[in-house]
Amino acid sequence: MQKILLLTYFEPFGGESINPSGTVADILPGYIGGIKIIKLLLPVHFMKAKEELETAMDKYKPGAVLSLGQAGGRAALSVEKTALNIAEGATYDGEAFSGEPLDAAGADAYFSTFPVKAVSKAVNDAGVPCVVSYFAGTYVCNSVLYAALNKARDTCTKCGFIHLPYLLSQGVFKNVPTMTAESMAKGVEAAIIAVFSDMSDSEDMPADEKLH
Repeated sequence: MQKILLLTYFEPFGGESINPSGTVADILPGYIGGIKIIKLLLPVHFMKAKEELETAMDKYKPGAVLSLGQAGGRAALSVEKTALNIAEGATYDGEAFSGEPLDAAGADAYFSTFPVKAVSKAVNDAGVPCVVSYFAGTYVCNSVLYAALNKARDTCTKCGFIHLPYLLSQGVFKNVPTMTAESMAKGVEAAIIAVFSDMSDSEDMPADEKLH
């Protein structure tokens, strides 16, 4: 595996002025444990995000793709296990879906090719709360994970997604769980190192496994 990681993150959406994924991406250094980190800002838009992600994967040929996104209301980092072939919701320019497939010819779902339990353990061992999540939603976060896995299905590139809680400044008036950007960045660093390590998770599905 090439020691290059493509790290994607999102612009603010849903009326927010910030997105924790962007704040965390800004904190992370250009190299982590000898792994080169290439950062890519994605729009909260089903088709545009897919196109920009695929272009970057072709250009950089990363050993792994880690996408970060906001999941307001969650109390811990969430390592996503499954990407569904479903699009639901509307984006800023009127793009809207109501349960249509992301790819009419694609698999019903893909499992992340990250060792999700090992990654979650590594983040927890670093002192940052983390869980494995089995549902990434049906909005653009899910669509980006699906696009990455679909694009990488015939390669050795590992693809995964981590949802992040609200930042302190976002949750102060919402009465929801929050986490500092520094803690989230520490957890993401641990996750990246785990992805590129020799960790294995016997309960994870093989890299080419997909649901039908």
